[in-house]
Amino acid sequence: MRYIVHKLSKSVLIFIVSITALMSLGELRAETTDDFQVIVNEGIHYTMLSRQEISDFYLQMVLWTGGAKAEPLVLPRDSAIHERFLRDVLNKSVSEFEGYWYKQAFQGDLNPPVTLNTDQEVIDYVKSHPTAIGYISKSTRAKGVTVLEVVD
Repeated sequence: MRYIVHKLSKSVLIFIVSITALMSLGELRAETTDDFQVIVNEGIHYTMLSRQEISDFYLQMVLWTGGAKAEPLVLPRDSAIHERFLRDVLNKSVSEFEGYWYKQAFQGDLNPPVTLNTDQEVIDYVKSHPTAIGYISKSTRAKGVTVLEVVD
C-alpha cells in the first residue's frame, strides 16, 4: 500500500511540474507574440523596420529616407493594442508615453502623434497620407497598406 501511495505521489508531482512548465511556456509565448501589426503607406518602400527604428519614428519624429517627416499614429489610450504596442516597441507604459509627449509639447519641440479611434481609421489615414506609420490589431485585415515585418 505504501508503495502505491509513493508511486501515486510521484506521478502527481510529475503531472504538477509538467502542467506548471507548460503554463510557464504559454505565458512566455504570450509575452513575445505581437498582437499588432505595423503599417505604412504603400508608397513607402520598406518591408521591415526594427523596433528601435519604429520607436524613433514615434518618439523622435525622424524622417523617412528622402527627407519626408514621418506621421506616427496611435490608437486611444484605453486600447489594449495601444498598450501592447507601447510596451513591446517603445518600451513605455501609457502614462510614460503621454508624459513624454506632454513634455515635448510643453517645450514646443514636437507635436504628439495623431490619435485615431479605430483600426479602420488608422488604415484609411495611412492610405491617404504617404508618410504615415501606424499600428492596428493583428486580426484586422490591412488592405491597401504595407504591413511591415518588425525585427529586433
